[in-house]
Amino acid sequence: MGTTFCTSRIPASTAPTWDFGPFGPGNLRADYVLPSADLLIRSTGIFWPTSTDPLYRLTGPGFPAPSSDHRAVWVDVKVPGASSPSR
Repeated sequence: MGTTFCTSRIPASTAPTWDFGPFGPGNLRADYVLPSADLLIRSTGIFWPTSTDPLYRLTGPGFPAPSSDHRAVWVDVKVPGASSPSR
């Protein structure tokens, strides 16, 4: 893939994934990935770029957000017994 989506490095286990804007209940963890217990977790993240990131235009400063008020959640997993692709 080559692109690092979570430039702010917010731990996925504690970070909000939904921005309700100024009139809602605040930011909540509403979106998640629930991988199978037999997969090995390599890394996790949330696409929530900082205001200095070139991709910030996708989430934007205002409400409603240009793309969505939800943020993409990702998990990089290793399947036991599978070989890793060469990079």
